[in-house]
Amino acid sequence: MCLLGQSIKKPPAPDSFSKTKMPTQLDLTRWVEHDPMEILESMRICMSKTIDKATVDGYNVDGGLKAIGLTNQRETTVVWSKSTGLHLYNAIVWMDVRTNSICRSISLFIH
Repeated sequence: MCLLGQSIKKPPAPDSFSKTKMPTQLDLTRWVEHDPMEILESMRICMSKTIDKATVDGYNVDGGLKAIGLTNQRETTVVWSKSTGLHLYNAIVWMDVRTNSICRSISLFIH
């Protein structure tokens, strides 16, 4: 989701917003991933739609934005190569179960 704010409101509310959906890659082991390049492209499209919508709604987008917020659903992790700027692997989505045993071990150690 992309949110665009041109003013400080109390309570905070976006002046315009847009959403895009992304395909999720699932397999039988319950690994859940997203293609990082699809994430970037969906954010580019989402920002463009949000700015276009705000312009149509009469907001002076060229006059200076106060903020543009980007969010995805819950937690997704991706690692990028510093030298190439490319992702090292697909993004691991929040509902992926491959680290459950590690998380349980940490939880038992902490408590």
